Order: sequence, then C-alpha cells, then structure tokens
Amino acid sequence: RVARHDRPRDRREQVALDCAAQGRLKLQAFHRLRIHRAVEDHVTRAPLTLRPIHRKVSIAQQTPTELWLRFAFKGIRPGQIPQMIERVGLRLLAIKRIRIGRIPMGDLPVGHWRYLPSYKKF
Repeated sequence: RVARHDRPRDRREQVALDCAAQGRLKLQAFHRLRIHRAVEDHVTRAPLTLRPIHRKVSIAQQTPTELWLRFAFKGIRPGQIPQMIERVGLRLLAIKRIRIGRIPMGDLPVGHWRYLPSYKKF
C-alpha cells in the first residue's frame, strides 16, 4: 500500500507557497490576510473556525498586472489559500509550493518525486 506524502500528515510542518493574484491589495486587506482565521470547509462549505496558526504573509513581487504573495504557515487546509485571497478582493491566478518543512521543492517537476537524502530532515 502506498501512502500519499504530498501534504504534511500531522499538519505541524511549515509550508511555503507563492501565489499569483490579480488586483490591488490595500494595506488593511494585507493585514487581514495575516490574522483572519475563519474559512469554509472545502467539501461542505460549512464555516470552520481555526485555532491560531503560525502564518507569515509577504509580498514577493509586484508588477503592474500581477501580485505575487508568499505564504508560510502551519496547519494549511485544502482550499484555504484561494478563500483567503478572494476575501481580500483579489483574483487567484496560480499557486506554487516552494517548500515543505525545510525541504525546498526547487527544480522538482510537476507530478514527480525524489528520494530524500539521509542527511535531510523535515
């Protein structure tokens, strides 16, 4: 039996993501990205109240047409990032996972995997 390891199993590993969005991000909306805790369950659409999580949000790059946000936090839930971005009035264009724990995704192609060297740990 093969278990999927594309998401942190115990939700304790920090995940870093780059997200491309379209629209203008106001300062107040930027602060809401960092502190807002309520999201909807991606299956039932029922509101979930999350416990406080370690969340960092920064602007990675800004062009006239796109805004790249970098998220780094623990306890990510499916659909949480798109909901957070839409709630501040932006339109999500792309999400790219940068790392899980201390392991960078780097040049790993989409849909591929690699063995973790014995000297690296999550």
